[in-house]
Amino acid sequence: MSTITGMNHVALNCHGKKEMDEVIDFYCNVLGFRKTAGCYVDGLGNMAMIDTGTGTIELWDNAEQKRGDGVIGHLALTVESADEAVELFRKEGLPIDSEPADLVLDTEPKMNIRVAFVRGKAGESIEIFQER
Repeated sequence: MSTITGMNHVALNCHGKKEMDEVIDFYCNVLGFRKTAGCYVDGLGNMAMIDTGTGTIELWDNAEQKRGDGVIGHLALTVESADEAVELFRKEGLPIDSEPADLVLDTEPKMNIRVAFVRGKAGESIEIFQER
């Protein structure tokens, strides 16, 4: 049985807070989705989560200027064990960008997670996301 249980979220990196606010306005006020979390993460910037009803969009205000149109920051997979999931990628010979680490997001309510970042077969960035 796989430690991976499904898709958790897709991340979009916005060019600054103004663009992120415009994106939140569009997804929430035009498309009818709901913002469920928002906080500042030291060293990473402002973050917001938008519930689409069948998935989550994670927004950051820290995109580099060279980002192309339509580029997704990463996709995140929900896992039972971040450590076991990373080993699946390692056994495939795929790059591990960051080993599993515990984080506490200053959202309301606080979110305790264990995350890692790996690369998929097409070079895509994949976040391994374990809620604790």
